[in-house]
Amino acid sequence: MAVVLGSKSLARPYPFDEKFERALVGLICMRPDFYARFGEEIQPASLVSATHRLAVKAAQAIAEDLGRGPSDARSVMQQVRRWISEGRHTFEEAVAVNDLFDTILDEGLIDEEDAAHGLIPVLRKRMERFAVDDLIKEVGKADSDMAPVIESLQRAASVGKVDRSLGISFGDSSFAAFDRLRKREKFPTGVFDLDMRMNGGTQRGNLAMVMGGSGAGKSMFLDSLTAYGLTHGMHVGYFTLELEEDLVFARTMANISGIPTNDIMARQECEDAAKAYIAALPVPLAPGHVRYGTPGATTVREIRAWVELCEKKVKRPMDLLVVDYADLIHVPKVDRTYDAMKLVYEQLRAIATDKKMWVWTASQSKGREVRPILDLEDVADSMHKVRIADVVITLNPRENNEIIYHVAKCRGDESRYCVGPVPYDFAHGRMSYSVPAALPEMTGTILDAY
Repeated sequence: MAVVLGSKSLARPYPFDEKFERALVGLICMRPDFYARFGEEIQPASLVSATHRLAVKAAQAIAEDLGRGPSDARSVMQQVRRWISEGRHTFEEAVAVNDLFDTILDEGLIDEEDAAHGLIPVLRKRMERFAVDDLIKEVGKADSDMAPVIESLQRAASVGKVDRSLGISFGDSSFAAFDRLRKREKFPTGVFDLDMRMNGGTQRGNLAMVMGGSGAGKSMFLDSLTAYGLTHGMHVGYFTLELEEDLVFARTMANISGIPTNDIMARQECEDAAKAYIAALPVPLAPGHVRYGTPGATTVREIRAWVELCEKKVKRPMDLLVVDYADLIHVPKVDRTYDAMKLVYEQLRAIATDKKMWVWTASQSKGREVRPILDLEDVADSMHKVRIADVVITLNPRENNEIIYHVAKCRGDESRYCVGPVPYDFAHGRMSYSVPAALPEMTGTILDAY
């Protein structure tokens, strides 16, 4: 819908660079949180490109129906096609919008805060200017009404800070929320007993954390998640602040192939056998990336930028982001670790919710003697971590390569229960002895030894 402040429409063109304007259109049409902050403030008539104007008009029409902005370009295209069938727009205009979204996806969506930084001053200045114009007009009137002017100035001051989405309205139509909950995608841990108790795993859009002491298997748990994702069609990113990229890759290949990590790294024939085994998988591995970042210097913003670079490279969204591990992420200008971890975990959770992906990380437990089963209060450095994370699982190793998992927190589901002890397979970097995917039969090779 068009926004009119005071008595004037904001039809004067925005002073946006073409690429920046295109990036804004992408966020408005594909990021509901960004739309909630800015979608109602954008005046389509002030956009320079006619194609951009049509796309934003379609996004605003969807928001008017649903009470929130669209999350996928396909729904915007469907709105444009509907208008074509009604004779309001042409097929050529729809093709132009489709080409626009192809370009936006090829370029990759820019960081929402970067976009907000460039957008807020423009919107605020324009809104203030028209409010002042109306103020001047009202001053000379005997029955002047300053309330609309004051409201306009207040709205200008809060631009970008206020979420204007309606959310879910109670009524018969809101029962569709149950269907969405039932269909919400789950990501298993790969540990059968644990996944059964967690009703299939963690929900897409969640930030999950595994916690344990030194040597408890935190990195192995994250490696297992990575292997599971790669063998089940998920685009996976593993950002490591602790292990070398080569070691992460070797551990993941060991997990999938069943050849011990040390053998793959030490013997060429084992490497060749693992390579052949993976090449013979009935379904090829999904795209995956491993990146090392300097501990104590890498920020969440850099990790988000890397995710978007990976998405642009393979031309598909990332499904699973593994960060090994969040305790080592840097927060500029924040000295206290307790406060820094609040920002780190809020920013990681924002990645999960903004991109509708699974984000898994790990955290150290306190370095003192702890109870037999680790709980939320045993987290090191900052309680903010367990308060913000949607899922917290603690690792409690036992003798004979067995471990007890304690689901200390699971937002929206059952919490505070233990699973196990169950065996884990340290040699192959697996948290379970179950094979992560349907693997081919290969005989007469070095694999027979395993």
